[in-house]
Amino acid sequence: MYGFVTRLAGRLGPGLALAACLAGCTGKIDKAAGADVVVFLNAARTGDRATFEAHIDRITARDDLRAQLDQLPGVKDLQAQLGEGMAEGALDRLISPETVLRLEGAKDGAPASTLDEVRSRLRAAGKGRICLRDAEVKSRCALTFAKVGEAWKLVGLYVERQSFDPPNPHPTPVIPSSDEAVD
Repeated sequence: MYGFVTRLAGRLGPGLALAACLAGCTGKIDKAAGADVVVFLNAARTGDRATFEAHIDRITARDDLRAQLDQLPGVKDLQAQLGEGMAEGALDRLISPETVLRLEGAKDGAPASTLDEVRSRLRAAGKGRICLRDAEVKSRCALTFAKVGEAWKLVGLYVERQSFDPPNPHPTPVIPSSDEAVD
């Protein structure tokens, strides 16, 4: 990386080189990564379930979702009420083409993602991982991919930070007071 910055500084001058580096020198992106992400996103758009599933590391993606959801107030209580099997099924349902398209920022009827569009939104996200940045909030990582075998696969999805109160499985019965008329 140092050699790259030195060459960039020689061409642009130190100020512009620093600005360029701060804007995009977060690490190298594997050239095949962009192509795999495009294939994945277009499979989500076209309903090609086999290709969509082939580009997911479902176990890792499920673990990522679980870790994020466990941080939200009320989620652990809901999981306890539903049981482990229901919670796993709910996580699997979140890893869907609809969720991916929502996170990608795809509009209904929009053309398929191009390699140039996708590559402009990719950034390094730690060792062996890349991030597809949110279309609206550029600092947010909407989808995370990692190299698994020969392909880049989905390993993480952004979870909106919300809280909710799960339903009470044992509501307290309301007993009318003696002042209230009972029919």
